[in-house]
Amino acid sequence: MTELLEQNVGPRDEEQAPPSGAASRRRLFIALAVASALLATGGVVASTYVKSPGQLAAETKAPPLSMITATVEKRVLSDTVVARGSVEASSQFQVTPLGGGQGAAVQVVTAVHVKTGDAVRPGDVLLEVSGRPLIALPGAVPIYRDLKPGDHGTDVAQLQAALKSLGYPTTGDDGGRFGPATKQAVAKMYAHLGFDHPVTGVDDQAKLKTAQQAVDTAQRQVDALDAQIHAASGTPATTPPGGKSGASGGGESLATQLAYAKKALLSAQDDYRTTVDTTGPMIPISEAVFLPAFPAQVTAFTAKVGDPVKAPLITLSTGRLGVHSQMTPDRAALLKPGMPVEITVTATGKHVAGKITSIGEPSAADAQADGGQGGGSGGGALTSRVTIDPVDDLGPEWAGKDVQLTVTSASSGADVLVVPLSAVSTGADGVASVVKATKDSSGPPPAGCRSSPA
Repeated sequence: MTELLEQNVGPRDEEQAPPSGAASRRRLFIALAVASALLATGGVVASTYVKSPGQLAAETKAPPLSMITATVEKRVLSDTVVARGSVEASSQFQVTPLGGGQGAAVQVVTAVHVKTGDAVRPGDVLLEVSGRPLIALPGAVPIYRDLKPGDHGTDVAQLQAALKSLGYPTTGDDGGRFGPATKQAVAKMYAHLGFDHPVTGVDDQAKLKTAQQAVDTAQRQVDALDAQIHAASGTPATTPPGGKSGASGGGESLATQLAYAKKALLSAQDDYRTTVDTTGPMIPISEAVFLPAFPAQVTAFTAKVGDPVKAPLITLSTGRLGVHSQMTPDRAALLKPGMPVEITVTATGKHVAGKITSIGEPSAADAQADGGQGGGSGGGALTSRVTIDPVDDLGPEWAGKDVQLTVTSASSGADVLVVPLSAVSTGADGVASVVKATKDSSGPPPAGCRSSPA
């Protein structure tokens, strides 16, 4: 049994015995091979990142020098100022009717007959406020009061001239006197435009009726006294204070009474004539705008039917068209009256010639009025108003256009050699110079090859 146990244990002990020398050598060889492979791979990877000083210098070396040139030319050298502007008439009028018609409680736009840019002719109705028209009439003096029957003055004479030019003469009235012929002319104009003519007051008819009744009463008194005198066969009669006729008694004679009655009649007739002369058709200040030249143009108008009246309701322009621009003081300082200007319509490119006529003093008010336009100035910044007069008259199609202004502020007058700024170099000594390249030049210019100071 003991022998059997020894035999069973023996083989296991042989399996756990240490390896032989050949196996150890084989494992060492494999390990060395793996290490060598790793070292070779690392060397290859490292070689891509590690560069020699010579290689680094070659890779960072500046490229070879080459010649870069810029073309010069001979031409007139000029300095220009470019700005924005707008085409405007020489005179502008902002109009806002002061009343919306007799009896109107609210001022509301009730009809519109024009739009911005439209031409306006004498006698045109521009719009209606509370049912009443605003009529354009020729005249140099703006209307400043209601023009009524019985009025006198140069403004009445201006109205009479305007009515005559429209085909409504005032023959029979003295110049400057608003008489019956002028009333008739006013009434005809309103009827032709399709409106009832305004009157001096809503009680005109009542005034006329009362004045006529006073004349009639005085006339009856005169007639009655005449009858009494003739009935007495020419005998002077008297009427005592008690009202009975008699030859005496301290009363006034019929002749005296007749004299007083005739005086009362004359007074009543004068009153009636005055009432007639001062009532009837008139021109309210709210229904007319006098313009010095035609055709005029609507410069600004945005109100619609139903809008409340706000000042200014409509802006009209008249006179020769010119150009105005708001420029910052530094740009305006480069300009002088008389300088030539090229005026170009921004939208179409059409252009005409002009010249500067005036340069205003810097003002913040001008900048605000212009909305900060011109020269990039903002609201409240100082700007100068520059006025340009076109050489030729501009047609009506130019009115209100935005334009570009090109002003030649300085010029060489003749052709000069013009060198681009990119060709100018400045040396350490501060002297600016250029290098001239000839046809035979190739490669970089030689060191120190410079022209005269620029």
